[in-house]
Amino acid sequence: MTGVQTCALPIFSRPDWQGYLNWHREVTGIDVRPQTRVTRVAPLGSDRFEIEAVSAHGSVQRYIARTVVLATGAEGSGARVTPAMFDALPASRHAHTNDLIDFSTLKGARIGILGAGASSFDNASAALEAGAASVDLCFRRPQLPLSNPRRWMEFAGYLAHYPELPDAERWHYMKRLYDISQPPPEPTFRKATSLPGFRMRPATPWLSLREEKGAVLVQTPQGTMEFDFVIAGTGIVVDLARRPELSSIALHIALWGDRYQPPAGQEDPRLAKFPYLDRFGAMTEKAPGAAPWAGRLFAIFRGATLSLGPSSASNSNIDRKSTRLNSSHVALSRMPSSA
Repeated sequence: MTGVQTCALPIFSRPDWQGYLNWHREVTGIDVRPQTRVTRVAPLGSDRFEIEAVSAHGSVQRYIARTVVLATGAEGSGARVTPAMFDALPASRHAHTNDLIDFSTLKGARIGILGAGASSFDNASAALEAGAASVDLCFRRPQLPLSNPRRWMEFAGYLAHYPELPDAERWHYMKRLYDISQPPPEPTFRKATSLPGFRMRPATPWLSLREEKGAVLVQTPQGTMEFDFVIAGTGIVVDLARRPELSSIALHIALWGDRYQPPAGQEDPRLAKFPYLDRFGAMTEKAPGAAPWAGRLFAIFRGATLSLGPSSASNSNIDRKSTRLNSSHVALSRMPSSA
């Protein structure tokens, strides 16, 4: 075929994305409650939930719902992870890449970052652009992964039918992805590495931290490094028990560790804590009959990844997930209420 023109898809800025979301909210009439934090999701009988939420002003609101969708992003199914060695430092000397860091206060500072994910490179760029003297990005692998295997699964057939794969295939695939990791996006990598003061240090795990004479000393296999501030780019763990808003239901939700026993050599405690969802994204009961409401509680946060495929951090699977959720919700809405 001749005469076909191709063009690169631009990378949209954060304000442009926010503008699109604002437009979408207006044309669809979605009732959005900003600065409102859900503090409790509790079942009421077999087909109702009470949702408790707190506004920015501290007022408590309660809602009753027949169906709840947890679309709470990367941290919504667990919590950020900071190695215990960071506890040896005062809070003013460290942060996590997911924290709200005021980089303007670190102008002229020497910054150390542990981890090589996208957020680590983003924090490095933000720090240097704000005037940090240097950023050393350290990680334990001998080099960054050179390709992103997760891109392979982002084609229509795989995304549409991944939830129907046998448990063994889904487990094996996701364990492989977790084991080999992925590099940061190319634009993110190129931006950080182009900035003066940026240094990437592979094969440099951190063994211990301590504060001494106004500096943070980091012990590595290559010796001691000295910083003014350190950042943990050590990711997020999936663990429903660590979500306070799910405290009344987490014990009743089936996890992959409850439903699937991997063969020898394929064990992975990280994956075992993912919630075991049905093909529509609904929670399932840990003990039959103990949580009849579970099928009305849906998840499209990070913890849904093992059951449904890419979740919370990938737009490529949104349309498939929404279709599954809508199909299940229509069926639930036709069920008679017990109230």
